[in-house]
Amino acid sequence: ATAAESALLAWARSRRDQVVALVNANNCDAAADAAMDIYNRAPSYFSSLILTDREVKPCLVYVNRQRARVERARAAKNANSTDTEAPSRK
Repeated sequence: ATAAESALLAWARSRRDQVVALVNANNCDAAADAAMDIYNRAPSYFSSLILTDREVKPCLVYVNRQRARVERARAAKNANSTDTEAPSRK
């Protein structure tokens, strides 16, 4: 692994620890936000470890809801960027 990959993995692991701490504190909204940071920067780590993590499971509904929201926003942004703008009416 390159230094950048190692640094990203270390960051994702520490962020995961924060997610678990927030889950344990029953703060699922904040846990979902922290999980989205991982999803955005390290999607493979998110998919392989966060989604299957037993310690995250109590808040997984919140995490999945946030992920769906992010995906919808990305899809809308991509759709808007590929569409040509409609002519304005005067």
